[in-house]
Amino acid sequence: MDVRTFPRDLEAVFRLLLPEKVTEFARHGNATVDAFALAAMAIACWGWSARRTLTQRMEEAAAAVGRLFPDRQTASRQGVCQALATCGQQITAQVLRHVQGQLRHLKGCWTPAGKPTFAVDGTKFAAPRTAANQDEFAVASKRNTNRKGKKYRKQTDASKALTVQVLATVFWHLGSGLPASWRLAPSAGSERKTAADMLDEFPAAARVVGDAEYVGYPFWSAILDSGRSFVVRVGSNVTLLKKLDPRLKRRGDVVHCWPKQVQKTGQPPLLLHLIEMQTPRGSAWLLTNEFELTEKQIQELYRARWGVEVFFRTVKQNCGRAKLLCRTPVNVQTELNWTLLGIWSALFLAKRDLLQHQQPPGQLSPTRVMDVFAHALSCVVLGIAKTVKLELHDCLKADESHRTTSKQSRHYPRKKQPKICGPPKIQLATKQQIIAAKGYR
Repeated sequence: MDVRTFPRDLEAVFRLLLPEKVTEFARHGNATVDAFALAAMAIACWGWSARRTLTQRMEEAAAAVGRLFPDRQTASRQGVCQALATCGQQITAQVLRHVQGQLRHLKGCWTPAGKPTFAVDGTKFAAPRTAANQDEFAVASKRNTNRKGKKYRKQTDASKALTVQVLATVFWHLGSGLPASWRLAPSAGSERKTAADMLDEFPAAARVVGDAEYVGYPFWSAILDSGRSFVVRVGSNVTLLKKLDPRLKRRGDVVHCWPKQVQKTGQPPLLLHLIEMQTPRGSAWLLTNEFELTEKQIQELYRARWGVEVFFRTVKQNCGRAKLLCRTPVNVQTELNWTLLGIWSALFLAKRDLLQHQQPPGQLSPTRVMDVFAHALSCVVLGIAKTVKLELHDCLKADESHRTTSKQSRHYPRKKQPKICGPPKIQLATKQQIIAAKGYR
């Protein structure tokens, strides 16, 4: 079988997803399980298996990898976790670089609106409330010096501050509908700071699309200084200046971001383009530094950002990974990394199959894809079929063109009702600001 074509069985899937030179780093001299087998078991266990407990998932993954690669030795749950605790970061980095390069091979998906475009957003995963996990990830942990010694008005607030959650900041590629990179942090971490630190992982001309969380002069200036661009939603927590440059007085959509504290430090103002977009819930305001984009393109880019929220729902609800299972910080990060890698790989293969069958990848049903991989894994373990066919191009969303009722829940008791972002605060530039801005032209 030629593995350069779309793989039809799990053996070819693993060989396509995992780089052959995944062992190019130093390991302990008595290590018996090679890095390829470790990565394959990690993807199968945390990404594909639908079993309930971690032990059951690892047993199924080890049995499947042992059948597919008889010449490679497998290990128990403790053995895999111990091995990945020592060399897991190197393996994860190599596999992530390998799968990132695969995104370029999805024909017609790499550069929406002329640039590689990535939506950024964060989400939190719950983990067991062990002492070690609390110390590493909880808001009120000893490691979190910003909250150390803080007193809470209610006992319930103090208890919530000890909840164990892991923050995952994800850059999601708009063209392919797949995550491109992510970074994990304690629940009190900053999404904006993490996102700014990750900018160098993407092409020099990339575009970042974010919601109202990703605002502020430091974050925007970091993007512009790196040579990249952005499209971000802004609300009433953002103050912008109008008519700072008299030469642009005819452009009513031109604004500048120049906070007072930034003016005092001698940093230049940011020249930006502000547009208003109509949504079912009212108006939304989008800000970008790309003046060559039309209003329609800007709106389409922001609407496409919703795909990262759908991906989070797929991981947490459809795949049942909202709460992690490992009880130590190192294993928690290992579990979450390989969960995202495993789900990513399944969705990537399905989208690639749809494109080869000339079907739109947006019609993909993530739930059906994960069911196919879970079923294939079980079939290999039970020996039902020597070769399991993955008919991923059939994993399409149900046709709802004849639906007559709304899918929206009615008065769901725990449904979030977030406040609508108001318009940004627009101020006219003062004479002193106009004079000071001349020095930066």
